[in-house]
Amino acid sequence: HKNPKRRPTMKEVEERLSGAFSAENVTQQMMRRGSVFDTILPRDVQDALARGESVPPKSYDDATVIFSDIVGFTNISAAL
Repeated sequence: HKNPKRRPTMKEVEERLSGAFSAENVTQQMMRRGSVFDTILPRDVQDALARGESVPPKSYDDATVIFSDIVGFTNISAAL
């Protein structure tokens, strides 16, 4: 917020965002068909994460890196 007195504290921001990026929320998103995870994560990784398992890192000779933007992030963060 433009007015510093109306800005939330860092603790308030963390509390508001904690559920949005929790492992439970990510797992729920993965379980939905047609989610973004269907297209960016290999099926074995999706399945392991959905079961609550950790996935060990893998090494590849070649890889593609995706940089993405969260649509509406500015508006979401401004509303905090």
